[in-house]
Amino acid sequence: CGMKGERKYYIIIFSIFLILFLIQQSQKEPTNYDHTYSHRDKNPYGGYVLKTLLPEFFGDNEVQSLNLTLYELEDQFKFDSNLILIADQINLSDEDTDVLLDGVSLGMTAFVSANVIGGKLADTLKFFTARNEIEYVASGNKDTSSVSLVHPSLAGNDFRFKRDAIAYYFDDLDSLDHKVLANNAEGKPVAITVKWGAGKIVLCTTPLAFTNNYFFFEENSRFASALMSELPSQSTIWTEYYQLGRLQFGSPLSIIMKTSALRLAYTITLVSLALF
Repeated sequence: CGMKGERKYYIIIFSIFLILFLIQQSQKEPTNYDHTYSHRDKNPYGGYVLKTLLPEFFGDNEVQSLNLTLYELEDQFKFDSNLILIADQINLSDEDTDVLLDGVSLGMTAFVSANVIGGKLADTLKFFTARNEIEYVASGNKDTSSVSLVHPSLAGNDFRFKRDAIAYYFDDLDSLDHKVLANNAEGKPVAITVKWGAGKIVLCTTPLAFTNNYFFFEENSRFASALMSELPSQSTIWTEYYQLGRLQFGSPLSIIMKTSALRLAYTITLVSLALF
């Protein structure tokens, strides 16, 4: 009787496991379309491909991916290093802006890409980002638009994007202070460089151009690569704080529930305890 009961127990457990496994397999995980720009994320708008390709630009130099503010990173900045910031919007605090400009003035190169770049940084470097709503509405029947690089060796090459991905641009620039790297279809700058002290800042209003989705779309990897090539081959810090904020590690249960395999095992354990 004991052997039969034990055998029945294992049959039930196996049946529960099989049913839950089949249910899980039949449910396709939904694609995550959040804009994370994270080096860990392989979703369409993550930055996994960019992180994988960075060694092509920086060689064997170290690339650190962190989630810290510029103020917190101040002691790690060197005159011969790069800084990368990519987010939907970047409005640095006055303290962060001072740290950034001080580092660049000593020779650091910074790459800042966001649809909207504001605050003290925009005021100091004398630019602002805009979106031409009239043009956007007028061309509402068009699904895509294009950008082009200004560099003579790449001039004439148009790179197509969804209109939402390249809707913002720089306005009211001073040609003496800003060098244009790329324009949109209306001739408005979408990427510029600004000299500051011994270093420079590369500014771009098309952050989605550096995501997984657009690296694989037509020849757009050439556009992203050309802008990244503005950074010299040296050690680099990529902080994701301005898109993701402070990373919080959840409880063990929350981690289990976010992972399908662990969630399945957890469910089986609960069912088993309930039955026996």
